[in-house]
Amino acid sequence: MLRYISTILYILMLLLFGAISAQAQGLSPNSESHILHFSEDFSSTWLLREGRVEHPAVAGLSKVEANKLYFYVDPNYELRAQSVIQSSASAREMTMRYLPESFVSDVHIYLLGDINQYFEGLGEKARAPSWAAGLAILSDGVILIRLKPTTASLIEPERTLAHELNHIALKRMSNNNPLPHWFYEGFAMLSTEKWNIHRAEILAHASMTGRIFAFDKISNSFPAQGAAVDLAYAQSSHFVSWIVKQWGEANFKRFLERIAAGTAFKDAFRSQYGVALASAEMEWRSGLEKKNSWFAPLLTITSILMFLGAVIVLGLGIMRQKRRKRALKQPDALPREALPKNLRHFGPFT
Repeated sequence: MLRYISTILYILMLLLFGAISAQAQGLSPNSESHILHFSEDFSSTWLLREGRVEHPAVAGLSKVEANKLYFYVDPNYELRAQSVIQSSASAREMTMRYLPESFVSDVHIYLLGDINQYFEGLGEKARAPSWAAGLAILSDGVILIRLKPTTASLIEPERTLAHELNHIALKRMSNNNPLPHWFYEGFAMLSTEKWNIHRAEILAHASMTGRIFAFDKISNSFPAQGAAVDLAYAQSSHFVSWIVKQWGEANFKRFLERIAAGTAFKDAFRSQYGVALASAEMEWRSGLEKKNSWFAPLLTITSILMFLGAVIVLGLGIMRQKRRKRALKQPDALPREALPKNLRHFGPFT
């Protein structure tokens, strides 16, 4: 029994060390920094080009049509690509929670070892950072997904497909009506992912230390990577979910319809919800501050692991004490024949 408890303690301590190391580096096991998209402001040369790129843009790719989507597959990663293609039906269904099916159809998806192969095929300079696993070029209706694993970032191509499909669909729905970057990301996570303890921990710490971004500061782009981008994703996800919970899904869909009709984002928000976006942001922040009281740090992953470790250490100590007491009360518990010969005439056995 002691051996099993020691093993559990060792594993917990390894997890604790990993969590502390990740925090010290400004990274996290579930970092979102490997997902990004290019906005209209990135380069004017990429505007209004959807439907004008000749596919496939990269030579040597095989084409697969599935669930009203077009996939272009690097043959070196065909088995891995099949897993992504098989997830496309569920990926589309997630986005169709709020948007029509037509917006999640006829998207061109490149499954590549390196997503910069796409730009090289078009004669362009490499545009994606080495750690990026997924990228949506909104005006082209193109998604690029990297299949080659590296040690720099967590690769989850199936989740990346759902996330980036949501970006393309939202862009089409908006009909070139500019939307904040934080809304793109928050809406994608609302539709395709579940809130988790990792994001809750990041948001709680930021709220208690006054480090939450003003949404105007992350309207055009997010930080490149690390703790800052994790916070930007976490608060965007939470705020968009809060809006839906505060006023209901029916109102949220009508808000999207106002955007589709050409109403500017902030004007559509005020018209639908009766308050300015800035006022809603203040109310959301106030709620976070009340929720994250003085005992919130006790609920972080690191603190939970430390608590479990302390409990196990205490349990080991108690068990050892009980074993000693039992041994002292029953000195003749072992038969003389079970002892080595040189110890049979020693202590209580003499």
